[in-house]
Amino acid sequence: MKFRVIRFILEAKRPNETAWDTLLTREVFYEMERFEEVLYSMKMPYDYLGINNMTNYTGPEMVGLADLCKEFNLTTEEEDEDLEEGCDPDKPYDCPVKLKPKCFMTGKPLDFVYERFNDTYNISRYDSDKELVDKIKTGKGDKYLYTWRSLVIDGIFGGTQPKNVDQDPLSGKNDLEYATAT
Repeated sequence: MKFRVIRFILEAKRPNETAWDTLLTREVFYEMERFEEVLYSMKMPYDYLGINNMTNYTGPEMVGLADLCKEFNLTTEEEDEDLEEGCDPDKPYDCPVKLKPKCFMTGKPLDFVYERFNDTYNISRYDSDKELVDKIKTGKGDKYLYTWRSLVIDGIFGGTQPKNVDQDPLSGKNDLEYATAT
């Protein structure tokens, strides 16, 4: 079996001596969203140096991460149908849009602000960095996706304060104050 792993580490650097080294700001989350857009839009020749012959891909000559995600799509029509059952079109945010293809990946900071309803990251919902941190402290993302499970802080963030974040495995609640890496 052939496979490829793509990993990125983002680290916060203090802009001045009085600022915290933290990724838990709205500004950084907006940058992460833009970085993801760039990452998904990049393409390379399919058979670049003979390294892409790992699959039975029969798509265009140029291939990118988004193309591979479509090949190994984790979203299904059944998921969309399950979420549409019992939704009330008269309630805002109750009936979700159809999902775009999703890649399998480990938890990431943007999962805390992802909204299944419109299949987007809604950072603007949080008026301040404190509100964003409070959301992360819930250990949950979108209510449709994280009803019975939590986002594991230790698997998403590093360089945290406190050093050993205490997180309830059932509710997801945690005592994270800041993080310097993801």
